[in-house]
Amino acid sequence: MTPIVLFDIDKTLVARSRAHLTAFFAALREVYGVQTEPNVITHHGMTDQQIIREVLKVKGVHEAAIAAGLSRCMAVMIERFNALIPSDTVELLPGVIPLLGALLERGMFLGLVTGNLEPIAWGKLAKAGIGRYFSFGGFGSDHIDRREMAATAIRRCHEKFPLSKGSPITLFGDTPYDIAAGLAIGARSIGVCTGYPTREQLQSAGADVVFDNLADTQAVLAAILDR
Repeated sequence: MTPIVLFDIDKTLVARSRAHLTAFFAALREVYGVQTEPNVITHHGMTDQQIIREVLKVKGVHEAAIAAGLSRCMAVMIERFNALIPSDTVELLPGVIPLLGALLERGMFLGLVTGNLEPIAWGKLAKAGIGRYFSFGGFGSDHIDRREMAATAIRRCHEKFPLSKGSPITLFGDTPYDIAAGLAIGARSIGVCTGYPTREQLQSAGADVVFDNLADTQAVLAAILDR
């Protein structure tokens, strides 16, 4: 059957979006009055909603206040991102375009499982020139837990492409959170060492395969198709 292939975005497909980071901290200032820095927590692999909550907890904001402002904070983040992304540079990681092209050529169902809020995810991919490869996903605006986001992505895939029901699933990501999400939906979990976690950490999390990056298209294809 035709595989479903899911990708994380940050540090898996793209290096980073400065617009996203700037918008995040601008929203915290505007909604919560909190001035902070990116390294206040170890956030790699967390969803945007999760990062907001954890940063604010560290800064002493009470849970009730966090919950009360969360929707507004996410809306402001999206507004700021939309204003900044036209002048941003979103760098693709090695091998992304050849791999996506090869997957699309084979008719695979390509989706996203990303902690980015949905409008930010699509905006980032459009700026990087790869939005056209994807048609569904699970996003940080859907749920705080990446495992639930992965389940949402599969549900949306089945709704959009009924023939995908029963298809084998592969999920790519650069953190143990991604690997856990793949395991939760019965996917083959493939780690890429283009983020901060090490190969050993990805393997310990349960990754079926780990690559240094996505540059070897044929090896990555083999890992998807080798069932």
